[in-house]
Amino acid sequence: MTALNKQAQVIISDIRLKHGSGDVYAPIIRWDEFEVITGALEAAERRIAELEAREVAVKQFDDFQIVHYGGSEDYAKGYIDCQNNYNKALTATGIGVKGE
Repeated sequence: MTALNKQAQVIISDIRLKHGSGDVYAPIIRWDEFEVITGALEAAERRIAELEAREVAVKQFDDFQIVHYGGSEDYAKGYIDCQNNYNKALTATGIGVKGE
């Protein structure tokens, strides 16, 4: 079950009206409205899958380039460490990383 389906289930359960006798009533929805909502959910799931599948281009610097641009060696090493941690974090969340 996807996150969108879980969210829809939560919304539906919140909308239900519960009576003392244990009967559960839900609001009525027309079929064309249902198809529109279902289509929107499916389109959102496709878009999410598309965004998760794409790769992000990250400009990769090396020590020499940063020092050449006027940074100190310590600054360059810190920058490279930060860049590597950033790439690891992106990869850990499932975002593809390719260097330029």
